[in-house]
Amino acid sequence: MEDKAIQFEILKRNASVMIERLKSINLDVSRFELFLSDILEEKSPAFTNGSNGESMVAFVNDNIEYNYDEAISEMNELIEALKVYELYYQAKAFCKFTRTFINKKNKNADDFIVYRKGLIDIIEKLLRPNTMNYGEEREVVEDTFRTAYLFIKEEIEYFNNSELLEYLKKESTRVAFLDSEIREDLKKVNLADSRNTSLAEERDRIDANGIRSSYVNQRFITLLSLANLDDKKLKKKINKEIKNGEEAKIISQKAITDSNEIIGKLRIGKTEKEYFYKKTLQDF
Repeated sequence: MEDKAIQFEILKRNASVMIERLKSINLDVSRFELFLSDILEEKSPAFTNGSNGESMVAFVNDNIEYNYDEAISEMNELIEALKVYELYYQAKAFCKFTRTFINKKNKNADDFIVYRKGLIDIIEKLLRPNTMNYGEEREVVEDTFRTAYLFIKEEIEYFNNSELLEYLKKESTRVAFLDSEIREDLKKVNLADSRNTSLAEERDRIDANGIRSSYVNQRFITLLSLANLDDKKLKKKINKEIKNGEEAKIISQKAITDSNEIIGKLRIGKTEKEYFYKKTLQDF
């Protein structure tokens, strides 16, 4: 039979670690901390020799079995309550893991499969009916969709399409969360800038569909991603396209094969974005 003092100590450590991990993702764990503190304080005579010498030791010996049994039961109750939040910790951890992947310079197609499946699994679990107050879920749910949006942009950059986007488009709740992330991204763009004319026109076209219209489509996301590129990143993207032999796609139906001529035409600023907008619009 397992030593009850050791059993209690293991449960106490497990509960403490779980509480700290949930705290690290900004969940309110104050009630769990209080519960743990109450267990330790109420049962403490059974787990210490105290300061009263032999009389305290005698008290411990007379009551140790009862105290450990009750304390272990309450500690198990605490751990079960903490397990309800397991998904939220996993979601935050996986989102962090996914963002590290997104920021990597060198990727391969197989890697995308792993992260895409992981995000889909987490999103499906987060959106299942539960008794959780949304105030507790909000940060984790929104962070998950924010990460999904970043992943979608990375998929489009790598494959020129996004399987995760196609998955999210199939259900209205997923669309609503993703649309919120796109709208936040759109706030970063100056639509009055002549370099962003195509994006502004696409936004107006979507808005014309009514107050329930959504920006959740690949064409809009692609144009928005382009508009958010600074000049340095835009130049790098152009050189990459040229290096990969994509001149024909960049220069809209013109058979320009001389890279030097292309670089001369694609100056930093308006001209570059115009060519990429033409490329994007042709892809749909």
